Amino acid sequence: MIHAIIEGIILGLTLAIMVGPAFFSLIQTSLSSGMKNGTFLAVGISLSDASLIILTSLGALSIASNDSFQLIFGLVGSAVLLGFGIYNLRSKVIIHKPKDIELPGISKSSHPLIYVLKGFILNFANPFLWIFWLTIAVAINTRYDSLQNYIIFFISTIVTVFATDLFKCFISGKIKNFLSNKTMFIINRIVGIMFIIFGVVLLVRVLWFNN
Repeated sequence: MIHAIIEGIILGLTLAIMVGPAFFSLIQTSLSSGMKNGTFLAVGISLSDASLIILTSLGALSIASNDSFQLIFGLVGSAVLLGFGIYNLRSKVIIHKPKDIELPGISKSSHPLIYVLKGFILNFANPFLWIFWLTIAVAINTRYDSLQNYIIFFISTIVTVFATDLFKCFISGKIKNFLSNKTMFIINRIVGIMFIIFGVVLLVRVLWFNN
């Protein structure tokens, strides 16, 4: 059991430092709307990871090896990333008062479920995460001979990822009070560009490997 917990934590810490669309969105949301909304986004990301793990464990992701499925899901994932990127490039940062920076469309008054859903979609729409969790599930299934250790490993991983995401939200939430309107404008544009880059790279990879 101890080994399962330690290995789950190690995998969680590894995932925490991986840079992807969800990472940039988490930082941006925490900077623009505070730790609370960043936390809701982190909840969505963790729920997405948990869903992928469950689906993988149940064998529902066996279709992921199908070329047609990879092509369709890759195109959908690319469209989602490009959509978020274009939205970020076109949105404007509005400062209503000092220490209160918001983004139009997703402001502090937005329902928490909006952030949860955004985090879930960003993570779930990434086909490479599907393949990643499928690979991990297969590897762990051969490593642990008991269902208990299998479950403990993945719980440790998810808890570690969520804890590190909360830390990122906390740091970003503290920094945001010292940011200017111009700085937030630049950050918003950078995140938008990164989303578009991830979307284009995903599209190229999907089309390349399916030719």
